[in-house]
Amino acid sequence: PATPRVRFEQSMPGLTTLKELAERIKMDRSAARRYVLRLGVEPKRARTASSGYQEALAFTPDQVRQIVEARTADGYC
Repeated sequence: PATPRVRFEQSMPGLTTLKELAERIKMDRSAARRYVLRLGVEPKRARTASSGYQEALAFTPDQVRQIVEARTADGYC
C-alpha cells in the first residue's frame, strides 16, 4: 500500500512552539500568534514532544531571536 503523505515538518531539535514562545514574550498564545504574523514571520507546523506530538506552530531559533528582539524594542520583555 502507498504510504500517506506527511504535510508537517519532522520534529527538528531547537524548534520552539507557539506556546513556549508566548510564555517567553509574556503574551497569551492568540495575541502572540497575531503579533508574529504582523511581523511577517512564517511559522512552520511541527509535531514536538512539548506539543504532545500534536501538530503545532513552531519557530526556528533565528525566528525566535527576531521576535524577541522586536518585542524588546517595543518596550516589553
